[in-house]
Amino acid sequence: MTRRSGDKNGVADPTSFIGTKKALTGGVVAGVIVLSAQGLVGQIYSGLEARRLLAGVISSALFFGSSIITGSATILALMLTMLSLTKSWDDDFEPSFFKRIERIGLLATISLIGGIVLLLFLSVPVQESDDVPASWFTTIYYILISYIALLSGLLVGVVLMLYNAITSLIDVVRPSLDAESEDEAEDPQTR
Repeated sequence: MTRRSGDKNGVADPTSFIGTKKALTGGVVAGVIVLSAQGLVGQIYSGLEARRLLAGVISSALFFGSSIITGSATILALMLTMLSLTKSWDDDFEPSFFKRIERIGLLATISLIGGIVLLLFLSVPVQESDDVPASWFTTIYYILISYIALLSGLLVGVVLMLYNAITSLIDVVRPSLDAESEDEAEDPQTR
């Protein structure tokens, strides 16, 4: 049986979870906020009411799905840029930093796929069909709201993890930037 890197006797390295608690908390809070908005709307009792609300949610959910896809693709591109920046300071980074980048990449990929699935789901013209039972609209509405809440929480978590990775990168790069600033201040030819 092979062990994953960072595992010691089958136990995960605790440093690989640095910053995950903040990201998880932020993601859960964002998801709860989206679900709480549903609580403000109230419980839906009739299929006709759900059909009307679903029509309103679908138009904004299309923009939301597109934003999730765009944001996730941008984050993945930023991860590649961040990895290329770390190449010159490779010895200064802990293995936990690269685990964070790997985790951010995985979650950004999951949110990208989730955004695509949302757009595919919204492209099915359920509202146009008169053969769909009215009770289905209520179920579809609640599933859509829950899925949007899940994607919201996931993207907020990814952004918070990205922020933690950026601050780690700055902490490694900053000493050399500070040293360069001091060298320029001492060198009269640079003035």
